[in-house]
Amino acid sequence: MNRSLSERVLWTLAAIALAAGVSVSVWSLFRLNGHADRLRTYVDYSRRLSDMSRQAGRSESAVRIFEGLADPHPIPIPDLLKQSLPGEKYETREQPSQSTIPGWTVRRVSVTFPEIDLDMLAAFIVNAESGRPPWQIRSFTLRALSTSGRTGQATLILEALDRTP
Repeated sequence: MNRSLSERVLWTLAAIALAAGVSVSVWSLFRLNGHADRLRTYVDYSRRLSDMSRQAGRSESAVRIFEGLADPHPIPIPDLLKQSLPGEKYETREQPSQSTIPGWTVRRVSVTFPEIDLDMLAAFIVNAESGRPPWQIRSFTLRALSTSGRTGQATLILEALDRTP
């Protein structure tokens, strides 16, 4: 073999090696992009799991607080109404309760006032929310009955956690 033929063979082999290296590099970049997407997905899952873990920790501490209450039952709505709004006309309707965590249910009660002084309604809401466990407003509908804005027709849906026997 003469020198020019061996140089040609070496250059050809070098070109083949270069082409193979470039194609392997391009192929690796495409695979790396797929792996990066998968890693981003895993990082997103990890963040979500971390958020859920923090939420579970807050929920567990809330459960411990509720389990530590002397009376794990909310004050009955009729009793609250008699305390806060003696003489007012109202209609209550117990809604289906919903199980949450073992041993606890969410109770919902609808309270409708055909006509009520709005200041008195605010006092009732404060009284309901100050109980332990508290009643909280799930939804609220108000319609003014006078131009003065002092009286209205109100419907409240209240909910509270209740210990199940």
